[in-house]
Amino acid sequence: AVMGNQIVSYQRVSSFSQASEGISLEAQEAKIRSWAISKGYTVAESFVDAGISGKKMSNRPSLLKAIETACKLKCPLVVYSISRASRSISDCLKIVEILQASHADLISLSENLDTTTANSKFMAHIYFSIAEQERSVISERTKMALKYLKQTGKRTGNIPFGYTLAENGTDLKWSQSEQAVIQSMQSERS
Repeated sequence: AVMGNQIVSYQRVSSFSQASEGISLEAQEAKIRSWAISKGYTVAESFVDAGISGKKMSNRPSLLKAIETACKLKCPLVVYSISRASRSISDCLKIVEILQASHADLISLSENLDTTTANSKFMAHIYFSIAEQERSVISERTKMALKYLKQTGKRTGNIPFGYTLAENGTDLKWSQSEQAVIQSMQSERS
């Protein structure tokens, strides 16, 4: 199903993946470009969604543009990993369906996966399931951590400007630098 020697690349980071997985946008792009060169492809266009969750495809304008462009060029859409495309099985399947209807394919470098053969399509379904499971586990852990913090009286947000969180994780303490900004604003207002 690959036509020509072009690809479309797509990179995404959420704040979680940047902090814990260390897969920066630059690293994803470098891996995709390196792979493209090694396979004799050129990157026709590159699309980026920064700081956006992989939960819903509809919330990512650059992903939608990347899919549209790959369909128009009838070329592969290349991602660093399946989880960068989506952490939803139904969205991953939808992406593959849309691409293949236009004689384009999805290629994921981390899983060494493409959708050009029946076997690789089957493997794609397994990887889509794993990506969705990872998202569910991350969500579950976050909810449990926030619930625990609340039960133990710890703050989980809502720290007003002018204060910082005290070492005990519950009380607020005066922030000298932020209070100076407030005083400056008040004196300008008078």
